Amino acid sequence: MPYQLDWLVPKRIVLLKYQGTITETELHESDAALCRFYDEGDADAAHIHQICILDGTSKTSLVQLTSLKWPKHPRNGWMIAIGKANSIERIIGGFAAQLLKMRYRSANSLAEAVETLYRVDLTLPEATRPSVTSADL
Repeated sequence: MPYQLDWLVPKRIVLLKYQGTITETELHESDAALCRFYDEGDADAAHIHQICILDGTSKTSLVQLTSLKWPKHPRNGWMIAIGKANSIERIIGGFAAQLLKMRYRSANSLAEAVETLYRVDLTLPEATRPSVTSADL
């Protein structure tokens, strides 16, 4: 499977990893799965966040990105992207985030992504804060 989806912080932060080439069908499968995670998230939380790890080989078009349902999900919080994207891909990602009106940032490591989410959302539970390093990717 070219993607993995699991809770990094139970019911609050989803970790989504894309590996290798992903087909449009698989992209939409991951979209539906992410929406289910949002639906199953903490009912008392306003937002469920995601950290998305890209391995640098996955390519998606702007058209594919705009067809996804998770950015419009009412519980969608911040999306932090980690990956080996080149500068053009980062610009396209930022443009897509603006187009979809997403709260989006990129990070260089999982530790940086977690730090960012805990800085922007003070309601995240400190007791379940993951201890991560760059080796955790």
